[in-house]
Amino acid sequence: MKNLLLLAGLGVLGYLGYQKWFTLPALPTAEVVEAKPEPVNYTIKSRVRKLFDEWKRRNLGNADSQLGSAAVDPASELTEIRKILFRDGVHSEAAVLDVIKRALRDVGVSENEIDEVASGIRGMR
Repeated sequence: MKNLLLLAGLGVLGYLGYQKWFTLPALPTAEVVEAKPEPVNYTIKSRVRKLFDEWKRRNLGNADSQLGSAAVDPASELTEIRKILFRDGVHSEAAVLDVIKRALRDVGVSENEIDEVASGIRGMR
């Protein structure tokens, strides 16, 4: 009986020693940090604001606003946005759409309207 108690005690001590010296410590849990979206260039944001105002004038205005001339040339504004992105090394149309959406968020367009407004802006000629 005495030997059984001694054997059980040595087994417990061996287990605790193994846990202390031969196992890796538990890694601390990483905090999840949400990445902030990259800020939009001010010139791009101002051009998107002009395009948004033109989109509102065309789509939400009354019949009288449809007759007037455009205050902004949407094709040239989109070309200028592409030129700015091209200088930064961005060449894809998906990047143009992404920067338009981010600028619309900064302008204050609600989340559920951003896709509609962005596609409407890209479709203006």
